[in-house]
Amino acid sequence: MGTAFGVRPDTQRKAQASPWRWGAAHAPALDVHPNPFNAETVVSFVLDTAGIVTLSVTNALGQQVEQVVGPTEYAAGRHRITWNTAGRGLAGGMYFLHLTGPGVDAVTKVLLLQ
Repeated sequence: MGTAFGVRPDTQRKAQASPWRWGAAHAPALDVHPNPFNAETVVSFVLDTAGIVTLSVTNALGQQVEQVVGPTEYAAGRHRITWNTAGRGLAGGMYFLHLTGPGVDAVTKVLLLQ
């Protein structure tokens, strides 16, 4: 029996199922992938009810540098937004994504690489 990187196959950890696949009750309020990213990343979120959504970006000083979405009406369910920073004049560094909507008020940290 062969080994991968010195680990016996019977002792390798099995990948756990992502809670994202199990519906809104277990999904993260705001998920960003890839993170860190260079120029483009995908922001995913779930709404239990339809309503107005806003997605904004602030720098480390708390200054809003971009409004990605909104205020815009979204249906209940899963949503994905591609945030493309190319040509926006944003320097590489840490930013915060702020998502507000019906039943959602979430913030997550992202790292833009230049």
